[in-house]
Amino acid sequence: MSDPDDQNQFDVTGHGGSLGVGGAATLSFRGREVTLSAKDLPPVTLDLQHCEASVVGKCLDVLDTSGNIGFSTRNPAVYARLQDVAPSELSEELTAMAGLLYQTKKSESQLYWFAGIILVVLFAGGFFFLSHVTRNVIDWVPIEVDQTIGEPIHELMLQDYEVVEDPVLLEATAAIFDSLLPHLPAEGLKPNWTLVKNPQINAYCLPGGSITIFTGLLENANSADEVAAVLAHELAHATERHGIRQITQVATTGLAIQLLVGDLGGVAAAGGEAAQSLLSNGYSRDHEREADAVGLQMLTAAGWDPLAMSRFFGRLAEEGGQQPPAWFSTHPHPEERAQTIRDQVESKEVTDQPMSVTPPEIDWNRVQEALGKLK
Repeated sequence: MSDPDDQNQFDVTGHGGSLGVGGAATLSFRGREVTLSAKDLPPVTLDLQHCEASVVGKCLDVLDTSGNIGFSTRNPAVYARLQDVAPSELSEELTAMAGLLYQTKKSESQLYWFAGIILVVLFAGGFFFLSHVTRNVIDWVPIEVDQTIGEPIHELMLQDYEVVEDPVLLEATAAIFDSLLPHLPAEGLKPNWTLVKNPQINAYCLPGGSITIFTGLLENANSADEVAAVLAHELAHATERHGIRQITQVATTGLAIQLLVGDLGGVAAAGGEAAQSLLSNGYSRDHEREADAVGLQMLTAAGWDPLAMSRFFGRLAEEGGQQPPAWFSTHPHPEERAQTIRDQVESKEVTDQPMSVTPPEIDWNRVQEALGKLK
């Protein structure tokens, strides 16, 4: 028979008050009363009505703000026991913090997954056949790994830009973006977007589907269909996992070494450096062509004009002359892409699909007026 005290007393790290900056303590539960005690110190009853929960490092931290005393723990049993006695507000905080702790552990697991696959690539494929081996082994990696690598880089990159908050622009962009999501040819992907103030005709997608859209793209598009075409192309990079495939090839050696020495921080850093290299150098031409083809399928399935992609590419190629816009700097020649898309549409590779979806109506004049106010 188990000792009841085993379920009511837990070793934790106490802090604040007479406990100082942190030391061994015991958390005790008696009915709905929770006390914190340490050697040679009298127990202190925590006022749960004034307790706040947070995550510190990899620990759940609970602080009684009325007495400025609390504790930290990694023991999930403490969380479960606290939930039994916590008032509603603290219970909600505990649930949220447990979710964060779970995500942290999940991210670590995903990074090890990714680095483990890197080792397979390194030793199974050697350094001479990475492109062929990578294409196959990446399919073994959960798609959540892409987001674990891409999202922190996305947040870092946004520090260099002014994020747009205009409701007209956000509503229009969201409507276009959301119309494409039901037609993603990949499960488990949770793409997101951010609109930033920048005159460049540009948008880029990081692994996992974190997309940054420049206002210059909206300013130079003649319709919502053309913006939808670019966003479909960027989403295709995420669904086809182009980013993680290129990062794998760039970071193989560094990631393998970090994994072998057990340095998870090094794994994340190596992946991050490779992701930033992807931003600088762009996707391969084969990946760009594949993103055009897959994006065109999404664009058409969502009810947008499939020729909008060709028109946009063709017009910008003419306007750009010998200096194409930033979005084309690492892509195949825009005239080539425009012609390829026209050929696909004219050959009915795309338009033979059933057209049962109507895209959202966007007042493009209103969008342009809102853009004018940003300048």
